[in-house]
Amino acid sequence: MSAEVQSPVAPSAAAPEADSEHETVSHYSSEVALFEGFLDPYMKYSSGDFETWEEPLDVGILRMLDRHLDGARLAPGARVLDVGNGWGCLLKRLRERTDLHDGELDYTGVNPSAVQIDYIRREVEAEARYSSEVALFEGFLDPYMKYSSGDFETWEEPLDVGILRMLDRHLDGARLAPGARVLDVGNGWGCLLKRLRERTDLHDGELDYTGVNPSAVQIDYIRREVEAEARILHGPVEDVMDQLEGPYDAIFLVGSLCHFKDKLATLRGLAAHLAPGGRIVMEDTFFLSEQLYQAHKARTETKFVQEKIFGYAHVTSLAAHMDILRAAKLRVRHAWDNSEHYAHVIDVWTERLQEMDPARFQLAPAFIAYMDVFQRGWGYTICNWWMVLEPLPQRRKGKVAIPGTGAPEA
Repeated sequence: MSAEVQSPVAPSAAAPEADSEHETVSHYSSEVALFEGFLDPYMKYSSGDFETWEEPLDVGILRMLDRHLDGARLAPGARVLDVGNGWGCLLKRLRERTDLHDGELDYTGVNPSAVQIDYIRREVEAEARYSSEVALFEGFLDPYMKYSSGDFETWEEPLDVGILRMLDRHLDGARLAPGARVLDVGNGWGCLLKRLRERTDLHDGELDYTGVNPSAVQIDYIRREVEAEARILHGPVEDVMDQLEGPYDAIFLVGSLCHFKDKLATLRGLAAHLAPGGRIVMEDTFFLSEQLYQAHKARTETKFVQEKIFGYAHVTSLAAHMDILRAAKLRVRHAWDNSEHYAHVIDVWTERLQEMDPARFQLAPAFIAYMDVFQRGWGYTICNWWMVLEPLPQRRKGKVAIPGTGAPEA
C-alpha cells in the first residue's frame, strides 16, 4: 500500500513579497492540539452532510467524506491525487473503504504544511500499519491476534499456548468476578475480549466490557470476528476520556501505554475511573535505565520503530515509568519481567513473516526490520514488563516518637 505526501517547493529562496502564504501555513500548523480539540476524529476542516441537525458532527463528516469518495467513482487500482490534504481526513477514510481498493492504494497528497504532513505520517499512516493489512497480521499472529508478548513454560511450546497463558495472566491479575466492569484501552484486534468471553468462570454470561481503539478497521474486525455488539469507543483514549462510564473494576493496558502522548495525565484520568479495589493490568516495553533512554532516544533505530512503524510511540525508561506511576498515585502490586518471552514470540513472528510473499505483503520487510531492532535490544537496552497496579493506599500517620525529638514521624 503506497501513500505519498509531498510539500510544494518554493520557486526561489528569496523572501516572499507578502506574508499571506506563511500566515496560512502557520494557521494550520501551529496548534495541533487546538484543531484536535474542536474537529471531528477524522480532522476534516470543512463542511459535513447531515440528514438532521440533531446528528452528531462525526456522522455528518463521515457522510461528507463518503460523498467525496463516491463522487469520484473509484475502483480498485485507481490512482488518487489529494491536493491540500489537510490533516489527512480523506486518506484515513479511503483506507477504511476497502470496497474502493484491494489493499493496494496509490495515493499522493500535496500539503504546504510540514506539521500537517508530520501529523498524517504519525496519526494516519500509523493507523494504516495496524489497519491496512489485516491479512498480514492474520498471517503471523496467533488465533487470538495478540500483538504483544506471551508466557511460556518451555520454548518448545507453540505460540498459541504461550499467548493463551499470557491472556489468562492478564485476566487473573485483575481478580475479576461475575458482574465486573472492564475497560480495555487499546484493545487491538480484540484478543482480550475473545479470551474473556471464553472464561465463563469470570462472568455469568453478561459482560460489561468497553474497549477503546483509534482504528476503525480494527473495530470492524472485532465486531465481525469477535463480538458484533461490542461497545468500543473510536479514538485515542485521551480523546474519549469524557465518554468513559466508570467506575471500572479492571482497566487493561496491553501494549498501549507507549502510545499515550501524555502518560501522566492519561494514567491519572484512568485511575480516577477505577472502582474501589479495582486494578490496572498492563504490559509494555521500557528502556532499562534513564541513561540508556537518553543515549538511544534519538538513534535512527529508535525513530524507525517509534515513528515509521508505530507512527507514534514513546518508550520511556523503567525509572521514568515508576516516577510517573507515583505521580499518578499508583503503586505496583505485582510485576514480572517477561523480556525473554517477548523475544521468543518475535522469533516466531519473524519466521512467519519471512515466509510471506513480499510482493503481496509489502509491509512485511519493514516489520522484520523493526523486530530485528527489538531482538538486539532485549536485556541490553530494553525490557518488557507485566504489571498489576493499584491506587496508593492512604498514608499512615506517624504514631511513634522519633528518637531525640519527642515528635511522631510526619
